[in-house]
Order: sequence, then structure tokens, then C-alpha cells
Amino acid sequence: MRFNILASALIVMYTFTSDVFSQDIRTGGVTGFLVDAITQEPLIGANIIVEGSGGKGTATDSDGRYRLEQIDAGIYRLRFSYLGYESYIATDVVIRSNRTTQLDVRLHPARLEGDEITVTSGYFQRDGINTVSSVRFSPEELRRSPGAGQELSRILSAIPGVSSAGEISQDLMVRGGSPVENGFIIDNIPMPGVAHFERQGGLSSGPIGILNTDLVSNIDFYTGGFNARYGDRMSAIGDITYREGTRNGFRGDMFMSLAGFGGTVEGGLGNGRGSWLLSARRSYLDLIAEAINAGGAPRYGDIQSKVVYDLSPSTRLTLLNIYGNSTFESSRDNAVDEGISMLFTADFYQNTTGLNLRTLWKSAGFTQTSVSYSFKQENSLSTRSADESVLADVDVLNRYINARSVSVYRFSEALDVEFGGEIYYETGNYNYFIDADTNRAGQVSPPRLIQTELSGTRSSLFTTFSIKPSGILTLALGIRGDHSSYNGSVDVAPRLSGSLRLSRRLSLNASYGHFYQAPPRYLLSQNSDNEKLKNVRAIHAIAGFEYLLTGDTRLTLEVFDKQYDRAPMLPVVNDFGDPRFVLDRADEFYRILNSNGEAWSRGIELLIQKKLAVNFYGLVSATYFRSRYLDFSGNWQNRDFDNRILFSVIGGYRPNNRWEFSARWSFLGGRPYTPFNTALSEELNLGIIDMTRFNRSRLPDFHSLYLRMDRRYFLDRRNVIFFVEIWNSYNRENVYDYYWNQTERRRDSLTAFTLIPVGGVKVEF
Repeated sequence: MRFNILASALIVMYTFTSDVFSQDIRTGGVTGFLVDAITQEPLIGANIIVEGSGGKGTATDSDGRYRLEQIDAGIYRLRFSYLGYESYIATDVVIRSNRTTQLDVRLHPARLEGDEITVTSGYFQRDGINTVSSVRFSPEELRRSPGAGQELSRILSAIPGVSSAGEISQDLMVRGGSPVENGFIIDNIPMPGVAHFERQGGLSSGPIGILNTDLVSNIDFYTGGFNARYGDRMSAIGDITYREGTRNGFRGDMFMSLAGFGGTVEGGLGNGRGSWLLSARRSYLDLIAEAINAGGAPRYGDIQSKVVYDLSPSTRLTLLNIYGNSTFESSRDNAVDEGISMLFTADFYQNTTGLNLRTLWKSAGFTQTSVSYSFKQENSLSTRSADESVLADVDVLNRYINARSVSVYRFSEALDVEFGGEIYYETGNYNYFIDADTNRAGQVSPPRLIQTELSGTRSSLFTTFSIKPSGILTLALGIRGDHSSYNGSVDVAPRLSGSLRLSRRLSLNASYGHFYQAPPRYLLSQNSDNEKLKNVRAIHAIAGFEYLLTGDTRLTLEVFDKQYDRAPMLPVVNDFGDPRFVLDRADEFYRILNSNGEAWSRGIELLIQKKLAVNFYGLVSATYFRSRYLDFSGNWQNRDFDNRILFSVIGGYRPNNRWEFSARWSFLGGRPYTPFNTALSEELNLGIIDMTRFNRSRLPDFHSLYLRMDRRYFLDRRNVIFFVEIWNSYNRENVYDYYWNQTERRRDSLTAFTLIPVGGVKVEF
């Protein structure tokens, strides 16, 4: 009922804007900095042309800043060019009436071929160090992505090799790995987590993320083969830059979407020497819990801020703060009706505060140094729905202090060196009780009470040499060393990548490297001997090619192989009785583990990406892969996220500056699961799995169609963006897990969203 009221309110709001707001053309502007992509040196006198504006253009000043004003409100392409650099065309640049858009751009040096400099221009930029498995998104691409609701995880799940649990979780599984294998950095500051409702072990249980995509100016997402500056993750890294606030005047916005409702305010500091930005959101998921099959009342809120100040023309200081809290309380009536055996109540809190100092070394390079403090807290209670007796009571507080420095120095046009270090100090207070219970294998697990504190440091040094021996070949040779005070280990990780350009359209790319990750601290807290667990290793080997079909359309094909060893593993005799891969379920209690685990993942990926050069954009991604592990009995088993087939197609059409229509169809092959032992489950009225068929059955395939419409209004003193989406348009019943229904004494299914309309509106002032 409440959901219907909310949907009706959005429709009324849209109707009101259609009838009342005039559509006279207004004007706005665009400003930003243009710098060298490697050294961040300002590019002085570079040219900027606004395509489709009748020849409007400008040049950068002595600080590399440009500014264009009196541009008719609309959506444009901007061409950036500078002598000796590859030109770049930025699409989806929105000029809003009575506002100035901030757009910072980095240009890459042109390739030297013989005695000639080859200058190319296009819609895609390639990182000279990360040559494989990377995708970049602009702010507008994040905002308009159909089926995403402006949530980062659902946007990223459309790219090759990335799967999700559908709409019900923020978890991302990259190339067969688990969610705990992924990491995110914002403005050179590591994030301990980016999802609301994130449990111990790195798994989440909610559809909403902490990060506000309206604040993201750029994201580079690497699904493998990333360079030596990134560590302690084995599958993927998301490197995010938050935008600055406006440096002139004051402005703000209010918004409402699936993520909730809230607003952003921003303004300038010190006569244009800096800026501040503050954003706050609050969810309304508790109002639509029934419509999204939430099983209870989820709520969340977050507050995010960024302050930037130029201490001098070459020194910039940034203060970042990201806070999130989320709560969930199961509905007992729903649990009884559905025959669910457990009730869950939880409160989650986390905060990250960090300072980042960027210093330019004239024209030779730069240094970024950050210090940050983070904490994550979980207070959760699981009870039996039959009598509300306690199953598990968890109270955990993790705190992190991080110092990180990254420097780049250009020795010559053919050699750039990146180097730096990082130190991470962490403490964890773990207090939890787990009652005796019958596990999935039908065994009775003893009760456990843990009250312990863990503390330790992780430190690292890294360097990467980016070498361009010719105009067609780029090599990146890197090495990273990591030390852990927990197990006393020193792990050395070599990284190698290269790109060979065979023509202006075709490049061959490859990468090889070792990647180490410390076991989740929750596992270490379960037994003092677990502190001796080794850091897990994954060895990546990736090869492929990139071909420009047209200037605005690229095709990439990659094959990958990922070999794991030293993974935490259950011994033959354990409290669970099943041969699970621990990293796939790192949120559970195992007590005794060893480091004998092995696994592999390999596959092939295809990406076709078309930028919005005129009226149409699109993306097609396809992946076929396998992901398996060796259990304690010496048998190869399917990992939990071995979907095998991933496919997404996105298309959008923009007939003019005001309307946009888009759609997305996604397909995920069914995940492995272990069927119930029906006879034993009926006898005990508990979900007891059939150990002879562990992870050998598969859930039904997941597929869904998402439709979206956007409408813009460029007004005199404000701008309005309205969107409507229909998720699961043909009302597919997508099963994401099975459970034992104790009321009806049979297997039952948990399903993702049914057909659901999702709306949103944003008013900028």
C-alpha cells in the first residue's frame, strides 16, 4: 500500500512538472582542469571545443584550468587537444541552466613512432600501466544506467566477468571469486566496505550501497591484472574519484530514488581556492519492504562530505568523510507464514575519515599521501522463529588506521616510474555467542563463545616501471612486497603487463601477476591458531585484444586464468561436515582451519561498448567461465559463484536533450547448490543437505528485463531530472536460494524482485 502511494507521488510529480515548467532554452557553463595523465602536470594552452555549439571553445590558462560560459543548456561532446598528446572526446557533458559543470580531464602523451609523433583522438582512454581488464565510467553513464537505480554494484554487474546475486544484494563476484576478494579506494583512501548491511567476512545482505554515485566523477574498475599500487585483493579493484564541490557561489539538489531521498549542498572556499560538498541520504526501503520481498524492515542512512583546498598552485589538500548506518529487523509474521526458521535483527555502522595531500613536482611528476581512520561495527542477533531462543549474538568492532603514499616520476618520454608504500594498523574486538545447533550436514555443532581482541599491522612497498621502447609497444614491470605482523610473512608479488599496437585500431594486450590477500580477520578471531594462516595467493594470466570498430565503438576479447593456493580450508574433521570453500562463505564460524586450499577460475570474455557520439549508446558483455576448488577429500568441486554464463546487453536512445529511453537485459547462469536430503529433512524438519551431491545441482537461470525513461527540464533557476524504471518487466520469478519450509515441511524458494516500478526525481538549484 505504501509503495503504491510512493509510486503515485512520483507520477503526480512528473505530471506537475510537465504542466507547469516552461521549456525556454537557458544557458550554463563548464569548467575544469586539464592535466597530463601520468604526471598530473597542468597543460597550458590546450584547446577545448564544444561540438554542436556553433564553434564555442577556449584554451587552458597557466594552471591548466579552462572555463566556458553562455552555452545553451543541453548535452554535448567536448573535444580536448594539446600538442604532443592524444586528443580525447568527452561525451554526455551536461550543461545545466544557471550552473557550471565541473569536468576534469587527463590526456595521455602521444606515441612516438620513429621520428614522428602519432596523435590519435577518440572516445576511449587506455591506462598505460593497467593494460587489461579495465572499464571506466563517466558520471552520466553511472546516473542513467538502466536497472541500476544509480547503485554502483548493479552498474558494475553489467561488465564482463562480473556477476551478482540479482537485485537483493550488493555483493559482486568477479571472475568466479567471492565478494571478499574485491576492494575499493576513494581519493587514494582505502574503504573497509562500500555496502550497507555488510556482515563479517565481507558479505552483504542488502540491495543498497553506501557510495552516492551522484558524487562520483570517475571510476576505473579492474577485474584482474591490476598494477602493483593495489594490494591485499585477489579479484578486483575499484578506484574512485569523488568530485569537488563548486568553487563559485552556492548550489544544491534534492533527490528521491530507489536509494532513498536526500540532498547535496556545496560551495566555494577562499575566493576560488577551494570548495566544500555535503550529501545526506535516508532510505525508504522500510516503506516498500513487502514489494521487494525484503522479509522485514531494512533502513539505512549515510552522510558524505569532501573539502578541497589549494595550499599553493602545486599543492592540494583534500578532506573526505563517508559515514553509513543500516538496520534490519525480520518480520516474525513473515517468517512464520513462510516457514523460515530464523529471525534476524542487526545494526551496522561504519565511517571513514581521511586527508589526502597531492603535491606536483613541476613537470616531472607528483606525490599523493593520505592518512585515514575507519571503523566498522556490527551488532546482530539471530533467534529461532519458533521460540525466539538465541542462535547467534554478534558484537564486533573493527578499527583501521592507514597511511598511503603514491608517487609518479617521469624520467623521459619512454620511462615513467610509479612507487610508494602503505601501512595499515588494525584492531578488532570480537564478542559473539553461537548456540549449539544442527548444521546443514545433520551434525550437532557445539556452542561457542568468543571474546577476543586482535591487532596487527600490514605494510607494503611497491614500484612499477612503465616503459615505451617504441611507438607501438608499452610495458609495465612492477613488484610489490607485503608484510603481515599476524603470521610474520613477507610476500613478494611480481606484476607484468604489456600492450602491442598493431594498427590504429588493433592492440594486443596481456598481463601476468601474483596477488596476495590476508584472510578475513573474522576467521582469525575464531581460534588463536588461525592467526598463523598464510596470506592467500592468486596468480593471474590474461591475454586478449582490443579493436576499434568505429571511433566511438570498441570490441575487446580476453581470456583469463586465475590459480589460487594457500587458501583457508576446513580439515577433514570439522564442525560443518560439508567440504565448502571457506572464502565463499567467510561470514560463518569454522573454528579450525589450515592453509591448504586450492582453486582455479578460467574463462573468456567479450565486450562491445559504444559511446554516445550522436543519439545511441550501447554495451554488450558476455562471459563463459568455470570456477572450481579442491576440497579436503581431494575432490574438485564447483565454487559457490560458478555461474558459467554471464550476459548483459544495454541500449539507449536520446532523441534530444530532454528525453532518453534505455533498456537492459541480463542473464546469469544458475549458481551451484547442494540439494536437500529429502528423507532426512522431513524426519528432522530441518534443511539437511545431500552430501553425495555437494554443489552439483544448479539454481534456475536468472534473467530479467529493465526498462527506463529519463526526462530533463532546463529551467531558469533550477533543473529537474525525472526517471521511471520497470524492473523485471516480464515478471520472471528468479530464485536466488532454497530453504526448508518448516511450516509446510518441504523445500521452498527465496526469490528476487518481482515486477516492480522504480522512480526517481532530482531537483538542482
